[in-house]
Amino acid sequence: PQEDGSHFRVVKREVSTTFKNDPYVFTYRVQGEPQHIRFRATEKGAMLARAFKNLAYEPMPNILNWFNKATRFQASMFTAKNLAFVLPNFFKDLGTAAIHLSEDDKKSLVKNTFGVRRLGRIMKGIGRAELNLSKNKPAYKGTGYTRANANEQTALAILKGNDPDKYVKMYEFFKAAGGKVGYFRHDTLSQQVDRLHKDIGKSPGAIKRRAKRLLDWIDTANTSIENAIRVSSFWAAIEDGRSVQEAAKISRNVTVDFNQKGNRTQAFGSLYVFFGASVNSIHRMAKSLAKHHKNGTLPHVAAGLVTSSLVLSLFNRLLDDDEDEEVPDYDTISPYKRDTHAILPMPGGGKDGFWNDARGTGFFSLPIPLGYNAFWAVGQAMGDILWQQMGGRGGAGPIEGAARMAESLINAANPMGSGSLMTMMMPTPIKPLVELWANKNFMGRPIRKEDRPYEVPKPGHKMDPR
Repeated sequence: PQEDGSHFRVVKREVSTTFKNDPYVFTYRVQGEPQHIRFRATEKGAMLARAFKNLAYEPMPNILNWFNKATRFQASMFTAKNLAFVLPNFFKDLGTAAIHLSEDDKKSLVKNTFGVRRLGRIMKGIGRAELNLSKNKPAYKGTGYTRANANEQTALAILKGNDPDKYVKMYEFFKAAGGKVGYFRHDTLSQQVDRLHKDIGKSPGAIKRRAKRLLDWIDTANTSIENAIRVSSFWAAIEDGRSVQEAAKISRNVTVDFNQKGNRTQAFGSLYVFFGASVNSIHRMAKSLAKHHKNGTLPHVAAGLVTSSLVLSLFNRLLDDDEDEEVPDYDTISPYKRDTHAILPMPGGGKDGFWNDARGTGFFSLPIPLGYNAFWAVGQAMGDILWQQMGGRGGAGPIEGAARMAESLINAANPMGSGSLMTMMMPTPIKPLVELWANKNFMGRPIRKEDRPYEVPKPGHKMDPR
């Protein structure tokens, strides 16, 4: 009881709200309790706080919204909904991860990350989890993982376990720890809400359901490939004694973290389909090369790519011994393709040997990691120059080779894509129309074959495909 005989008293407390106007403070809540992060009182600190507060977000104008829908559709057709994207994307990630994990502080993770058996089991686990989630089922039977229980003790318990859902659990734990990275493009929260409103009440027919199941399966395959190396590197870091937070950071940056965005990425990304992915790739490559330079290993990385490209260029021409042809079959492949892919001839069998198909250009190719293809292109141009100087058929002169090197370096660092200046500047949704008008694709090759002078015009299907 109080002195006046009452049993209650009123206590008035005022909560300071000055932090709301502090440009260096970001506030968030954990179970309802406000938590504060104060950044350094510098220009960079203010930029980080502003980005966390999302103060730089501005709704896009209607015309950019229209472009954004078109580029999102094209991006999904190129990646998540494209079955032909699965294997090339996997090999590209393998090459990128091999370079990034060769940095000094991560070399101990290489062996466990690239274990063939582990990668296969992880892909299978991711596939099971994603297919169940696409059917609105839990990834596995049991208690899931959250950021609260994603700790080192739980991680080690999963590694020691031998239950059938082990690799599904490894994937779910990896997601809870913040290691998962999405595709090249993501819907904003408002776009996801709009799509949800459109889907409510819809009852798709049998054809739409089958089409959706097919697209879900392709999306699952791409998700398995996209995250397999990340998951493997995450658990390799855990086995190496790293913390969960450090393992998540390593896994997100083992290739390219597509979730990172700048203040203008949304606007430019609505016009150019892979703008954000290209900028992130260039940034990640620059950081990796800086680390290699600091460690003294940059010459080994650059020389390895250039030398491998040069040797492969000469090797492919030496295999083609048909001297009746004007140039080797390798020279009939576009320079853009050779500068961005490692190309190997397919053995045709019999007396004809390699490069044996209807067009004499049978080959398979593996994509070079984004950004690092600049080094590969230098080796290809050197191979072309050297081959011509050796007196062989085909190849290129020094001036043409130097021009190709310069063009490849520009394309590797250009987030708006390759092609002529006119097509490069065009937004992605209307770029195909401009290319048709100019009759030249992004590789510099004609799209439709033109009639030769002084000959009777021919229909397109009778044109020489080469």
